[in-house]
Amino acid sequence: MISDTHNLVRPEALPYLKGCDAIIHAGDICNQAVLDALTQIAPVTAVRGNNDTGDWAASLPTHAKLTVHQVTILVVHDIADVPADPRSEGIGVVVTGHSHKPSISERDGVLFVNPGSAGPTAFQAADFRRHLAGGRRARQRYLRFAADIKKRADMSVGPLRAIFNQLINQARAVAAAA
Repeated sequence: MISDTHNLVRPEALPYLKGCDAIIHAGDICNQAVLDALTQIAPVTAVRGNNDTGDWAASLPTHAKLTVHQVTILVVHDIADVPADPRSEGIGVVVTGHSHKPSISERDGVLFVNPGSAGPTAFQAADFRRHLAGGRRARQRYLRFAADIKKRADMSVGPLRAIFNQLINQARAVAAAA
């Protein structure tokens, strides 16, 4: 999952994307070249964000649904565009962007994930070293986010647990290589 790349696929994000089966982009891509670069890594499901304008973006949907390990995932850029009751529509996971703030929460049995910004001014998710060297507040915020992901993985069963564990293992591998 990636969001808010704003014209650039940052090198720090590439280790997280290499080897994945698919990429979900939650909008604010800002140009076709970003999608082309991501498509070289894995198949991409992307939605249009508020900064995705022009002919290249016209074909991007505002909402996308896909199924991974029998879990239906809804992808939208802005959380305000999520249906009032996604669970009643069979959605198990909602992926959003827009806020540039990584978050993960569960509401009424639906997992809400925002990968945060991967753009040039606000890259947050992939560089562990920066989080661990970015001062006490940055470390605490990152460690709370990482602990929350681990907690959700431990509480999940079936396909969601497998997805979480895959994300955690990828993060550990990248951290070990850094």
